Amino acid sequence: MNPILTVIFISRKLHSMCSRSYFVSILILFAKIIFISTLLHAGPIEVLSDIEWEQHFGDKKYSYQNKSLTFSPDGKELIVGGMYSTGRRQSDIEGVWVWKINDKGTRIADIKLENKKDLNLVDIEALESLDNKNILLVGRLDTGQSVLIKLDAQGKVLLSRGIGNGRHISKIIRTSDGKFLLIGHEFTNGFLIKIDAAGAEQWSRVVDRGKDDFFVDGVATDDNGFLLIENSGKLEQFFM
Repeated sequence: MNPILTVIFISRKLHSMCSRSYFVSILILFAKIIFISTLLHAGPIEVLSDIEWEQHFGDKKYSYQNKSLTFSPDGKELIVGGMYSTGRRQSDIEGVWVWKINDKGTRIADIKLENKKDLNLVDIEALESLDNKNILLVGRLDTGQSVLIKLDAQGKVLLSRGIGNGRHISKIIRTSDGKFLLIGHEFTNGFLIKIDAAGAEQWSRVVDRGKDDFFVDGVATDDNGFLLIENSGKLEQFFM
């Protein structure tokens, strides 16, 4: 008999014979037995053998959350970023961290952008390397608004400006003409904004097709166009 069906069959018998607490204890015991039996019959666990390097970064003082990852234009550096905090609440978030890691797995840059009264970030929405030095990121403020931030290699803020009320970015795409396309949504509509390397807006567009459109990913094409992926449908379908 199937082990799951066996547990269900026995549990029905026990339920009529035992108290509720005793019944629950017996049911948990059966579940543990099935779990161990499954592990014993699952065969050997395959170990990955093609890992070039593996590194663990962090310290005991903060909890680090990885939120975004990208590569430098030359493909030789990995740029990863997220939030660092002293606890699990939003009020415990201390700021943003961005690390640069070379192809040997060595961390070559450690940037911390500490939260301040006028720039209190609670999330990173997107991250991209402008060149081999400067970094562009979109963060979410504690007010719920998104902000475009440009950092140099030492973590100095070169640019900080709001993107607009109700606008949130899911990805930054490097375009074939050397500029950047920020994709996401404005309230329940898809949203696009193109900027240059200095962060100046080239154009923006709201896509309203009456279907609650959210752009979530995409790539640039060689003809200076884009291929975009969107979640499209009634809003309640996303939160069921």
